[in-house]
Amino acid sequence: MIYAGKLSTGDLLFVTGAMWCPALATFATKKIFSESVRELAWQWGDARYIWLGYLIPILYALPVYVIAWVTGLGAFNWDAVAKIAENFGWQRFPRGVTLALFIVITASVGLIPKLGRALGEEIGWRGFLVPELAKVLPFPMVGIVSGLIWAGYHYPVLLFADYNANAPRWYTLICFTMMVTAGSIVMAWLVLRAGSLWPAAILHASHNLFIQSIFTPLTRDTGPTKYVIDEFGVGTCDYNRDRSGNRVRARARQPPPRRGVIGTGYQLNHISLHIHGRARRPLLLFESQVLSFRRWRHGNNRR
Repeated sequence: MIYAGKLSTGDLLFVTGAMWCPALATFATKKIFSESVRELAWQWGDARYIWLGYLIPILYALPVYVIAWVTGLGAFNWDAVAKIAENFGWQRFPRGVTLALFIVITASVGLIPKLGRALGEEIGWRGFLVPELAKVLPFPMVGIVSGLIWAGYHYPVLLFADYNANAPRWYTLICFTMMVTAGSIVMAWLVLRAGSLWPAAILHASHNLFIQSIFTPLTRDTGPTKYVIDEFGVGTCDYNRDRSGNRVRARARQPPPRRGVIGTGYQLNHISLHIHGRARRPLLLFESQVLSFRRWRHGNNRR
């Protein structure tokens, strides 16, 4: 991808492989430390958190695009609707019907391939890294640290390929890092609260789906557009921070569930969640019954 300078190189096969690298690294780490991949949070969990994962990207992305369309920072791309009608064989349908059908089909069936790629990252980031960080860090730092690592993982294609919306590299780097870090706090909360990695995988897939496959293609560049929308604009990163932060605070006020497990060998522990310096109700985080490192070190000492 970097050599060609395009993410679309290889019909997204390279992208798919890269997105599954965190999962492969997780499987290898589990093998090295003689742990089972069954300890990961494979269970589906409460459906409420699955729906939250699907809906949150709409809540922080749609307002940005609507504002861009209304204010002239961008424009609704009716030419794209005409191309959609041609691709789907809907030339005889009214534009409104074509648009509605496209959104419904893309937002449902289109989630499947997006989830297939997003799952590879989320097994590593939220399925493995977040629970490990939660053993030694308070909740806000769990989201921030995992978010910065997640952002850095994207830097090569952002800086040396076309994953940047053609905006200045320094600008996209700042906006993308802010967006990913803010989103990572929400995703960490969902995983720890639900005891499942699937809400984060759904959120990741939904984010890619609505921004990359629906909202951005339906937006025409009027000049400043690339500085506002997409994953590299100030609007999306700002809404991601504020709207998602409000969602976390609202959910954090709820009493934690009495039971919940994320993998074998972990117990749930109540700690205080601090957002913007104010203590909130307890949030369920993980406390390892026997730390993996200690088990590994103890085994080496015996040798």
